[in-house]
Amino acid sequence: MTNVLIVDDEENIRFSFASILMDEGYDVIKAGQLMDAKAILYSKQFDVALVDRLLESHNGMDLVEHIHKTQPFCTTILMSAFPDFQSASEGFKHHLFAYMQKPIKKDELCNIVGTAAQNSKEKLRSHNYEQQLMQSQKMATMGMLSSGIVHDFNNLLMSINGYVDLSFLDLPGESFLSQNLKNIRKVSEQGENLSKQLLSYVQKENEEFESVGIQPLVKKSLTFLRIVLPKTIAIREKINDGADRVLAHPIQIQQVIMNLGINAMHAMKNKKKGFLDVSLEPVRLDTNLMKCLNMKTKECIKFSMKDTGCGMDEKTLKQAFELFFSIREKGEGTGLGLSITHRIITNHGGGITVESQPGKGSQFHVYLPIIEKYKSKGEKNDGIC
Repeated sequence: MTNVLIVDDEENIRFSFASILMDEGYDVIKAGQLMDAKAILYSKQFDVALVDRLLESHNGMDLVEHIHKTQPFCTTILMSAFPDFQSASEGFKHHLFAYMQKPIKKDELCNIVGTAAQNSKEKLRSHNYEQQLMQSQKMATMGMLSSGIVHDFNNLLMSINGYVDLSFLDLPGESFLSQNLKNIRKVSEQGENLSKQLLSYVQKENEEFESVGIQPLVKKSLTFLRIVLPKTIAIREKINDGADRVLAHPIQIQQVIMNLGINAMHAMKNKKKGFLDVSLEPVRLDTNLMKCLNMKTKECIKFSMKDTGCGMDEKTLKQAFELFFSIREKGEGTGLGLSITHRIITNHGGGITVESQPGKGSQFHVYLPIIEKYKSKGEKNDGIC
């Protein structure tokens, strides 16, 4: 709902304007003095503010300036029975949207407030995209930095392996020390494999869609996810042993799994112990589910992720994939993760659904068309949307 603030020292004007705008569906709050208006502005965000130029002993332009500084996405409209060039010039320096002369007719009021509300939405949308671009640029820089760190880390591991190999030459046969050296070498090799995976994740950002074995890709993604998740969250896997292939951008599919995993992590942040159940299985979609998911392929691979977090109510569930929607506290998320996940999956010709209840966690199901099918027993027919 659009929030509108009306500031005028004449009660009849406040009342009449509020009645008109409330009938049009706006959420309206009124103030008769500058100090009252400032107090309201501290407690609530507004999309549009209608401000009288003369407020008893105060200048309405002071309030316009205050709004611009404290609520930059609020669009301000100045009103006056006797507008003049000087006040108009001063107002537009503070990004005044319009300067209207009283009396203001009903249609004129509704039109200008509607246009101002749209202007506020555009300003907010532009700001969010700018923030998104900055975040994208920051992530690109982090990718370059990570690549350099991984290379240096590999060099350190190579040195460790070299010293281990030299130490073996000085040890006779099997001994306690040689066994420890073997363990060091084993851990070092695990570090090498992990750094190679991280490097491939950073460097393959611009690769094209290709035929991908989905089972190893999911397992590889879960390796990354385990690094991010706290030790209080355990991943329980149930991944089929098939060799099904999908046409996909591997890094984008990894991003989907990471996004869903991080979303689950935040949902379980207040739990002493959390579980993330991950499954992968081939399914055959029925006609209803194909229509619901807007998919053209019956033979699919179904990736599911279920958490034991706080869950979502029906209202939140309906907005889960909307751009910039987030229920996390400020600073914990941008509201982009699930919307990006949805876009990636639909771009792959797939579909995604979510089930959730407050206090019972959430479960996401991702469907991707199979282009090369691995024949296995006991395949499932999925028909739930």
